[in-house]
Amino acid sequence: MVDHYAEGTSPRRTGLLAALHARGFSDAFAQVWLPGDEIVFSGKRGDQITLWRVKVSPDRTQMIGAPVRATDDDSGDFHGAYAAGHLVFDHVKVALNLWSLPADVNQGRVTGEPARLTSTDAQKGAASLSRDGRKLLYSAEQRGTFRLVLNDLTSGSEKNVGPSENAFYSVLNGDGSRYMYGTGVPGLIDVSSRGVSGWRSWFSRSVCSHCGMPRGLSDDGRFLLLWNDTDPGSHLGLLDTQSGKAGTIAMGSHFYGPELSPDGSWISFVVKSGEHDFRGYIARVPDSGLTLESDWIPLNPASHEFQMLFWSPDGNLLYILSEHGEGNLNWLEAERLDPRSKRPAGQPFTVCRFKEPRVPTMDPIWNHPAAVQGKILLELGDMSTNVWMMDPAH
Repeated sequence: MVDHYAEGTSPRRTGLLAALHARGFSDAFAQVWLPGDEIVFSGKRGDQITLWRVKVSPDRTQMIGAPVRATDDDSGDFHGAYAAGHLVFDHVKVALNLWSLPADVNQGRVTGEPARLTSTDAQKGAASLSRDGRKLLYSAEQRGTFRLVLNDLTSGSEKNVGPSENAFYSVLNGDGSRYMYGTGVPGLIDVSSRGVSGWRSWFSRSVCSHCGMPRGLSDDGRFLLLWNDTDPGSHLGLLDTQSGKAGTIAMGSHFYGPELSPDGSWISFVVKSGEHDFRGYIARVPDSGLTLESDWIPLNPASHEFQMLFWSPDGNLLYILSEHGEGNLNWLEAERLDPRSKRPAGQPFTVCRFKEPRVPTMDPIWNHPAAVQGKILLELGDMSTNVWMMDPAH
């Protein structure tokens, strides 16, 4: 896409890829050259890849106008070919659902095959399990509207809970009797609490205002981790639910997927430095003030690949979802930790490798994994591919 070849000449750079980067594309792969000097390419914006078309100048050195969608589905379209006036391409559909992976979670050992927990068309995420793994609370998003859904995994019953709309991040307490949820826009998120049943489920109690996304409760329900990820940087807060006292405990340029250890004494998070370097860290929750970057415990070397971290129930194992060059978070690994210092005790080891058509999806806010006794909770995307044909002139 960036080089133009003509017989008897040397390749020369066109600058088209740089122009697409300037328009928000992180990656672009040329697929088809259409009549009229149009290129069809697979363009990635955010976590979506689909087909786009762009007109280029006769000398192939610049775009004419802005790229426009060649196909109208966000799920993913690839591998185009053009012949006899028709564009043929692979059309990918991804069904996102929450799955339970049976495991000896404190040892990092898978004990069975994944089982699907949800089956609705709405995108699922922001999920939380009770300590015994019997209740599942998650957010469902459809057409820009968010709602909270409570699933009793023992009986299979499911119901909408909480506000009628736009409650997008939720945390279930350990015994599954109450939950906390966030409403509002980034930087101005209010946190409230409700019971899951009886008269308590009709009334919301304000927990804190403009305090950030609820990210996790300690097992005893006393400490709530809050994440505020707005410019110029991220910060993490901790709320004592008994006293109502809250304070900022960590600050940085870019935190991803912060999690509170089960005992409420430690936090894990991924830090992005520069343009593409990611690294996992563990930090002790300070008695007061901020935890200093010099005291953060690095979990692994910096990498260009994104990763997600989450704790085992006993707090002595940290799980790592990583890419290993495969483009999706296909690898589930675990790192043993010293019980007292939480420093890594050995090398990460593989727990599970996911393969298409069912792989974990990527979003540190929306679909963060979790581990409770006997199971690991993940959002997996079921991918199916079909060949489609269209007339690019219409």
